[in-house]
Amino acid sequence: MSRQAALVVVPTHDHATTLSSAVHSALEQSVADLTVVIIGDGVGDDTREVANELCRTDDRVSFLDRTKTLSRNEAARHEVVSASTAPVITYLGDDDLFLPDHVETMQSLLVEHDFAHPYPVFIERTRGMVVVPTDLSQPDCVQWHLVDGCNAIALTGATHTRELYRRLPFGWRPPPPPPGHWSDHYMWRQIFAVPGVRLVTCPRSTTIKLPAVDRPSMTPQDRRDEIESWSDRSRATDFRVQWDREVESAIRGVATERFLRADELARKLDADYALFLEECAWLSQKLAEVQIAFAAERDDLLQQVRGH
Repeated sequence: MSRQAALVVVPTHDHATTLSSAVHSALEQSVADLTVVIIGDGVGDDTREVANELCRTDDRVSFLDRTKTLSRNEAARHEVVSASTAPVITYLGDDDLFLPDHVETMQSLLVEHDFAHPYPVFIERTRGMVVVPTDLSQPDCVQWHLVDGCNAIALTGATHTRELYRRLPFGWRPPPPPPGHWSDHYMWRQIFAVPGVRLVTCPRSTTIKLPAVDRPSMTPQDRRDEIESWSDRSRATDFRVQWDREVESAIRGVATERFLRADELARKLDADYALFLEECAWLSQKLAEVQIAFAAERDDLLQQVRGH
């Protein structure tokens, strides 16, 4: 594999109708000096045909056609990444899109960092744009990602240096059996455990993530129409400005929601505390009454004893 500025790894299994749009979003990057490797994990003839056509139309694309594995064919990912001479390796889901400046943005971040990812933004069918506030520069955030089942970093957009990968004890490998273990999350946890690793969350979103788990009822044609619509929109000259505004608005919405929840909790705690003080005052009054009654009975008993 010849040396390129970046390697884009695209794992695929059965998304024939979205694969082409995904790969073209990588080929249309502002950084043209890159290669795209499609890793087939037991693909069908329809997906294989799309992958081969992409290879025929652009010599920057290659296709590694492998049989299905129990997991996500992490061994093939390891093979591809280990063989690459590109200084930057980034990943793209076969039903997601890169914005045109993704690779360029990640390159700039990796000048002083080892691992970078776009701000987590997901397009859900019912809720629309959803953001997950994350900042890997914060140790608490990193620790949260080390917990089983806790992950905000999608495979799409995650990027690391070639040098970092060579420092890993294993690289890509199948995760332990479920529950709570995902292939990419298992990889991130390995990266985060590297001594002195420099992690960064991009303050901007550079990908359009269309989670398949949120689209179980969509037909393959529906998925094609959706991703092509987003692909067309992303090519508009004013899309980046509009996208940034929508992301900022979604972030403010999450911040406002969290503030309101915190305010509601604070008000409830204040009310509970006030009730607690009232109960304490009532108990104090009752205790005083008991003490007075006890003293009176004690005095009566003492007088009776002295009378005898």
